[in-house]
Amino acid sequence: MGRLLAKREGITMAERVVQQVPDTKVPVPQRPPDFATLLEALAKLIPWIILLIALVWFHPEISDLLKRTKGFKGLGLEWTVFEGNIKPAVGRGQAAPNEQLSPLAKLAWKKFQDLGEVLPLARILWVDDNPQNNFTMRRNLTSYGIQVDIAISNAEAIDAVLRRDYHMIISDVGRDNAEPVSDGMNKDAGLDLAKKVANIGYKAPILFYTYSPSKVTSDILHLIATGSGSLLLNTIADVLTVEFKAAPAASDSAVGSKK
Repeated sequence: MGRLLAKREGITMAERVVQQVPDTKVPVPQRPPDFATLLEALAKLIPWIILLIALVWFHPEISDLLKRTKGFKGLGLEWTVFEGNIKPAVGRGQAAPNEQLSPLAKLAWKKFQDLGEVLPLARILWVDDNPQNNFTMRRNLTSYGIQVDIAISNAEAIDAVLRRDYHMIISDVGRDNAEPVSDGMNKDAGLDLAKKVANIGYKAPILFYTYSPSKVTSDILHLIATGSGSLLLNTIADVLTVEFKAAPAASDSAVGSKK
């Protein structure tokens, strides 16, 4: 009987010991992520990488658009912001043009060099509903010291002409959602602008920057249609040459604000 109790007691004690032993788990070794997992993680980063590249690549255009968002109850604010970044390059442009330039581009460079110190007196109004498309061309002009104002509609352009004198207006021809068309393309927006500014006394040349210059037809004088960027630069230089030779005593007041 004693042995049976002892044996039973022993079993009971053993059970207690087992019950008191903590339930420890053996750690399972972690496997490194497989190739598919890495690809999935990389795929999630691709949109951010593309965004970063776009921000770096299109930084000038983005900056240009940000300037426009800061202003436009009229063009005064746009002028203030943009003119603050103009760096006249008269005297700085004495270096030879890039040898990779086309003959037409080199010719334009030579014409601007001949104009020399009068270039900072020149003021141009550029009208286009997508000004970012012309950023490089405007940068070329401002590098010579030429002042360039921007308008994205006929209404803004007319407001600008009423405020200031310009040596020329550069405009696109067709424009999306331009008055009087509220939905779709107004193929004659630029020609409409030419008529409207003529009615308020504007007499300087209007240059249409278009790859289909043959389509530009109008009964208004001083209309010039240009195709390539190099041709546009040459035309601008020719117009400024005529303007300043006709008025050799030009001064800041010639392109200042209208009274």
